[in-house]
Amino acid sequence: ALEVLASSLRIVPSASLGRAAAAERARTREVATAAADLRRKVLAREPWHWPAGATPRALIGDAAQAAGIEIADIDRVPHDHVRAASLTALTLGERLDLVLAHYDLRVAWGTRPRIVAVEAADAIAVATDSRPRGSTSPRQPRGPGVDVFTLRLEAPLDEALAAIATRLGLVLDLDRDSLAARGMQPGEIVRARVTDASREELLDAVVGPLGLRWTIADKRLRVFAP
Repeated sequence: ALEVLASSLRIVPSASLGRAAAAERARTREVATAAADLRRKVLAREPWHWPAGATPRALIGDAAQAAGIEIADIDRVPHDHVRAASLTALTLGERLDLVLAHYDLRVAWGTRPRIVAVEAADAIAVATDSRPRGSTSPRQPRGPGVDVFTLRLEAPLDEALAAIATRLGLVLDLDRDSLAARGMQPGEIVRARVTDASREELLDAVVGPLGLRWTIADKRLRVFAP
């Protein structure tokens, strides 16, 4: 399933849909009423990089310590190991919740910041909310009938394309044979970031860096290696 956040797009199991968005809404509400110094730290933007084998508990603790914030109940974060990653600039709050979302946790930004569980009821409410929101929702039109999109993505190619095709109201036709002929895997990680892009620019940004091409005909999005 596709979960759209303010600065990123996540592909998640259907059972987890809505939890990251619920955490985002809670964070926005809490940070808005936080003390000025804490709010400044939580909203500070920085890129984030970590090596393979890093633990989420250490990532959360180190990022908070670097910002001069003490977060309670950090032992609720599982002792796990994650793959290497390199993220573009996000706020501290976004970065922490991005990692915690894998465990249905978030940071509660109260007087004493702490790790808490994302409430299932809140997640259900967000998942069923049909109002336009998030980074892949159409933004202001460039002209009559033309939507533009903003997307920040890091996900397997086949999953990303399936989610984007669904968002665009299209059926995905991924030519896996042509990819195999080029020595490419459908699950190859694709990274893309676009702002106020047309549908065409959005698709170019996703498949172009991999040397792929796309066509749309009869409500089908075909992606192939030339």
